Amino acid sequence: MKEYIISCNVKKFDVISFVNEHRTLYWKQSKAVNPGDVIYIYVGVPYSRLYYRCVVLQSDLDSCPDTMSYYLDNKAKRYMKLGNIKVLPEEGLFLQNLMDNGVKTVQCSTEVSQEFHEYLSAVLKGDQQ
Repeated sequence: MKEYIISCNVKKFDVISFVNEHRTLYWKQSKAVNPGDVIYIYVGVPYSRLYYRCVVLQSDLDSCPDTMSYYLDNKAKRYMKLGNIKVLPEEGLFLQNLMDNGVKTVQCSTEVSQEFHEYLSAVLKGDQQ
């Protein structure tokens, strides 16, 4: 199992409202993810923090369903289906906390480093399972 951070600009896609109404989420896939991998979603301004923990349910999909048509990225070649979506606590997960603990960027999809995994585990105190 691998862990990744992806980012969301709420001006382009209101992921918070969408997740409040749906149990699954389709996202463009830019890395070689597999079912069971963990995806953390960093939500940008005005939140600027790691907001969700999700699990990849399906990967390498050619398209996303019509319910996600407003999210559809015409440049995306693959999509992944995310589920088991959990809202993360605010404490310790703001941008500066991430950067101070091994995250190099939140501007693109990135694999979680061992340093950040250990930090995140300590912040969540085993609550991520």
